[in-house]
Amino acid sequence: MAQIHSLNEEQSLLQRLQSSDTALRNAAFREFVQTHSQRVYALAYKLSGNSDDADDLTQEVFVRAVEALRQFSGTSSLATWLHRITLNLHIDFTRSGRYRYSAAWDDARDNDATETWTTNASPLPDASTHAAFQQEHFQRALSMLSAQQRTVVVLRFMHEYSLEEIAQELGVSVGTIKTLVFRAVRSLREALRLYRQEFSSSHSSLNDHESQA
Repeated sequence: MAQIHSLNEEQSLLQRLQSSDTALRNAAFREFVQTHSQRVYALAYKLSGNSDDADDLTQEVFVRAVEALRQFSGTSSLATWLHRITLNLHIDFTRSGRYRYSAAWDDARDNDATETWTTNASPLPDASTHAAFQQEHFQRALSMLSAQQRTVVVLRFMHEYSLEEIAQELGVSVGTIKTLVFRAVRSLREALRLYRQEFSSSHSSLNDHESQA
């Protein structure tokens, strides 16, 4: 029942967004941005690796959305549609050099993936890891990857895309995606290992200081 109500609400919002009444359309757009901006920014931040580029990407997503709203058919949800726009713009931004701080697109090729690995071996911290470590340190490690490596990690492990789906999105072969995932997982695990040592060391030092006080 709640799902039907949600679908009806989205359909109502879409009708108002596509209305010829300017005042109604502007009010609907404010609601649209308020409803979806946090989700779009979260994805933009994961993909770009920093807040400044994420801000730029989020703004451009909604600019593109406004331009395309009249052509939106409603065959997918607005959230899914915005996810697609965000991903496509991220790829465009990276390839065209529009990001201010993000690392360059990787140059992986099919024949680079010579090591043995599993595409299901997630580099994400497990549930037992400290919450602050999960959020802060993983994002720091993620931001150090190349733009293409970061993209495949986000799609593969956070949004559960298949290797074939990622390859199609990025316009490269599955072999190239395997190489990118391998490199990214290896880099992330090493970075997280170092950050974990840093976290454990600082936590231990704090405990020692408190015990001496």
